[in-house]
Amino acid sequence: MRRSKQATTLCAATILGAAVALAIAGGSSNASTSLPEKMPAPASKPPVGDIVAAVEKVPSPRPSRTTIEPKPMTGGLPGSEHACRARLIALGVSFEPLPEIDDEGECGIAYPIEVTSLGKDVELRPEGIMNCETAEAAARLIADTAQPTALSAFGARIESVRHASAYICRFRASGKKISEHAKGNALDISAFVLQNGRIVEVREHEPDEKAERLFQKTVRKAACGPFKTVLGPGTDSDHATHFHLDLAERRSGSTYCR
Repeated sequence: MRRSKQATTLCAATILGAAVALAIAGGSSNASTSLPEKMPAPASKPPVGDIVAAVEKVPSPRPSRTTIEPKPMTGGLPGSEHACRARLIALGVSFEPLPEIDDEGECGIAYPIEVTSLGKDVELRPEGIMNCETAEAAARLIADTAQPTALSAFGARIESVRHASAYICRFRASGKKISEHAKGNALDISAFVLQNGRIVEVREHEPDEKAERLFQKTVRKAACGPFKTVLGPGTDSDHATHFHLDLAERRSGSTYCR
């Protein structure tokens, strides 16, 4: 009985040893067949320039700055200036474009024009240099108010308008601020010449000059609004013989008419 037990133990040990040997042999065989004969070389690093380029393509998490689109240009002019000049042509205004005026200090006009008429058959004497907006406001004043009032009051159309000043590099009469004339933003009208030869001057008229008084009052009133500053006879001694009309910008679009 004891001998049979020893035989059984010896047999089990033999079988276990054979199994272990077989497992080792199988593992060695698999390892040798699965491994490549030559290990691949490590991948080379990309050039530094390629890395930088790749990083630059990554979108920034920060919002980009808002860019302001420039005004459309037409023939070298801003769209607003081109449109203004088109309106002048429709009003019958004659003018010549000039190169930019850049005088000393604050004097100058970015897009000046030399005006020779303020409407069809209404000459401006002498010709005056100003910006387009001033020319348009003056032409509309003539067409909408001065011309029909002249026909009503005098029975004749306006043939020409005389001016005392357009563009000129100077300070205001007070000497404290630059004049609107120095920006091409003002026009001083001194007289209206009618087709029948009559000259209606801008001045203090006598009581019996009723037609002149009515004409001057009507034109002066109509100018306040389209122009932001309207000065004339009765304002002060500097404006006793002409209308000063300008487009000076004021808060809330207010006007100064005296």
